[in-house]
Amino acid sequence: MKKIFLLALVMMSMQSFAQDKKKTKDETFFSKEIESTGYGAITTQYSEFNGRGAIFMGLYGGWMINHRLMIGLGGGGLMNRPDGFNKVGEHDGSNEIQMGYGGLMVEYTFASTKKIHLTTSALIGGGGVSNGHYSPVSNTQATQWRIIDDSGFYIFQPTLNIEMNMTNWFRIAAGGGYRYVTGAEIAGLTNGQMSAPTASLSLKFGLF
Repeated sequence: MKKIFLLALVMMSMQSFAQDKKKTKDETFFSKEIESTGYGAITTQYSEFNGRGAIFMGLYGGWMINHRLMIGLGGGGLMNRPDGFNKVGEHDGSNEIQMGYGGLMVEYTFASTKKIHLTTSALIGGGGVSNGHYSPVSNTQATQWRIIDDSGFYIFQPTLNIEMNMTNWFRIAAGGGYRYVTGAEIAGLTNGQMSAPTASLSLKFGLF
């Protein structure tokens, strides 16, 4: 009887020790588990380019950490074609300007569970701008883009948005920001003429 009692006492002590050991964990700087989700967005921006109204379309998306920080990629392009520089010799029209860019996209969401909340984002990367025109290809009905002058550039574009949770997987964001362009060297355009405030509307789809 004493042996049974002692055996039971030992087993209870071992179980209690195991539970205490399980509850006691090493303290670490990064002990919180990371929740991973992700989303993508279609965005439209109204801005200025060389002093005239301009429409930009773009896409961005990536990995969302703990329902707050998104790290991914983004890019966009100039949809309307502003007049370029120098007349085209083979017809009476002017050259046109084309522009596109892309890079790293980071976005932070404040109070993501609220119906209406704020987000702030920044795109940093590079792109290209060209001055040229479409001309016919010999013996065909096709045309090709002929570049008169072009250049690469760097871009930094921060934005602040008001965002609305429409459903669990769909959100709408509207906001404003600024497009900083530097490093471009193209005749007739300065970096300042390619930089301007932006007003944007974004449709976001995914797991938030």
